[in-house]
Amino acid sequence: MPFNLPYKFQMSGREVVVQHSHSGHIRVSPNNTSLADGGGGEGQFARWKIYLEGGNHCRLQSVKTGKYLRLWRGGREIDTNGGTGPFTKFKIHYHNRPNGVKLESDRFPGRYIAVNPNRTMKIGSGGHHCNLWIKREGQQQRRVVQQPQVRVVQQPQVRVVQSGGSGWGLPYMFRQNNTIVVRSNYGKHLRVSPGNTYNADGNGGTGQYARWKVMLDGQGVIKLQNTHSGKYLRIQSNNDVNVGGTGGGLTRFRYHIHTHPNGVKLESCKFPGRYVAIRPNGNVMKGTGGVHTRLTFFREGQQQRVQQPTVIVQQQPVQPQVIVQSPSNLIQQTQLAAQQAALVQQQAAQQAQLAAQKQQMEAQMAAQQQQMAAQMEQMRLQNEASLSQQKLALDAERQQMEAQVAAQQQQVLDAQKTLLEQQQAQLSNPSLQNIQSPPAQNEGISSPVNPYYGNQASNVSTSGAGDQPPSYPVLNQPVQPVQPVQPVQVIQPVQQPVIVQQPEENKAPEEAPRLGQEAADEVGQWLKKLKLERYYKTFIDNGYDQLETISEISKEDLKEMGVALGHIKIIVASCLTAPFMAKRVKMRNVSFETFLHEYGKPKDMGNGKRCILQHNTKSNLPGCVWVFECVEDQKFRLKHEPTGSFLRLQGEWAGEPDTRSPFGDWQTFVLEKDEGSSGVYYIKNERNLCYLKAENPRSLGYNKLAQTEKKDKNCRWKLQVQR
Repeated sequence: MPFNLPYKFQMSGREVVVQHSHSGHIRVSPNNTSLADGGGGEGQFARWKIYLEGGNHCRLQSVKTGKYLRLWRGGREIDTNGGTGPFTKFKIHYHNRPNGVKLESDRFPGRYIAVNPNRTMKIGSGGHHCNLWIKREGQQQRRVVQQPQVRVVQQPQVRVVQSGGSGWGLPYMFRQNNTIVVRSNYGKHLRVSPGNTYNADGNGGTGQYARWKVMLDGQGVIKLQNTHSGKYLRIQSNNDVNVGGTGGGLTRFRYHIHTHPNGVKLESCKFPGRYVAIRPNGNVMKGTGGVHTRLTFFREGQQQRVQQPTVIVQQQPVQPQVIVQSPSNLIQQTQLAAQQAALVQQQAAQQAQLAAQKQQMEAQMAAQQQQMAAQMEQMRLQNEASLSQQKLALDAERQQMEAQVAAQQQQVLDAQKTLLEQQQAQLSNPSLQNIQSPPAQNEGISSPVNPYYGNQASNVSTSGAGDQPPSYPVLNQPVQPVQPVQPVQVIQPVQQPVIVQQPEENKAPEEAPRLGQEAADEVGQWLKKLKLERYYKTFIDNGYDQLETISEISKEDLKEMGVALGHIKIIVASCLTAPFMAKRVKMRNVSFETFLHEYGKPKDMGNGKRCILQHNTKSNLPGCVWVFECVEDQKFRLKHEPTGSFLRLQGEWAGEPDTRSPFGDWQTFVLEKDEGSSGVYYIKNERNLCYLKAENPRSLGYNKLAQTEKKDKNCRWKLQVQR
């Protein structure tokens, strides 16, 4: 049975054919079943099973090969060798309901399945070559109804009335450049704000501020230039919508028709998925394709109004006859019903299997949570036991110290008591009441002098008569009694630690940086930036006296050096970029021993420069030098020294890597260390997670670079610091 019934995208798993706009069907090529072409009929090579996903996505599986139609390799190739990955998923856009559609790649927005007039496959942008019709098996039933006879009694003339004035009421058909106005979904028009022509709002009429020159710029792409300011409507990377463009890439919009012929939505070509939206209050902003993004384009002029005639008819009652041609086959209907019932059973079985898998996953998650709770409880008990042991040890140490202090105090008291007893014994002895002082001799006088005599002169004869006894004067000073001795408090001296000064020649020399003080100063500056300069001597003493050695440091090394746990995380997070911080480097690919630099002359982009990149063995060119600039602890950017532009990876869909200035999106990177080699890294964009890759060298042309989400051996680079 032919495939003549429209497929209405209601049942998944149906067998269909895909008709294109050049009188053929899409099929797998008979000579090579991994390729597709548009030269099919309705045979086995042109039949597909369509599987619906969500409300507006589908996949097409070949009945002949079991493989899926896919759009892959950065959105540049179509084949029939896919699986169930992201490259075989397509978004459905209706151009003629119920089965007239366009299939847009879900992985690469803006790329459509298209067929050339010569029936070869190509990547479309949404034009008429992308129009497809999905049909299922069956023959349409045609009902021929014999209409009653109609007799015209009066046929008045039809008058065409042209409205006066020169308003903006004619629909713009997107066929040539023209001046138009853009009406929002809420009756007002898009304009430049009268107070600030850089901004846009949706509160305009049809005056000079609200008039735009529409310029066709490729298939399905336009630019809008305001006739008052001369600037272009654009969407910037920060989602700001304004009228400050100069005609560059940010001002290109792809129009999607939602109401034929002039109701459209404007999607940014630079940032797919971002639309021009006008809210009810007139604010112009970035939208996602909803009701606020519905716009209507009108050109100058008034629509012609046709004055409808009044037609008086008389009908003769005739019994209509219904003739049904090509009646459906009862057997085929039975088979179709059986297939539908089997499909329903299959879907029910799949749902039951999914429910069982969900229950199993929930049970596993519950078991894991219980295990984690048990582990946490065990860790809490261990911590409490450890704290108890530490507390007991501290208490024992405190008691020991208290006992030592008490013993020392008792010794001091005993010594004081003994001394007091000795003093009391001396005071109680009467023989100590009259104590004479020993005679003292004056310097230069040979005779003794008694201090208890009344006069100080000596009465000893100096005439030489030694045989006469000396005469002594009478004592006239009483002997003073001995004063009692006051008890003295004895203070036990504190034992001071003995510090032995080593001779100067025996001191151990301080550890000096092995590779010079300049390299050690760089380590100190890096630690100071991290606010961890307290570890400077620790790093130098352990041999980490240059930034190149710090990139090889590990958590275990830092623990052994005595670095605190919280500081270990900070150091490990920034140690990879430390050797290259603010350095000039050359980037050498490990696989091909080639260097990264520009190809050809830089292109002036108005607000900056752009360079196409290549890799070859020429290492002495000025363009091989890049400046490694740290943005954060782990993040950095690479500035091309000759041009001042920055390396950029926009994703696989954008093609080759390049450089662009000024600095913006897609230009911040992180380093990933190759665990198998020393000093070898992967350069990954921190936003789209793509890696910088060198493609195989070519015999003709230049050696290109690529960006890939899956790293391989050609993604490995060495950064050579230039002194």
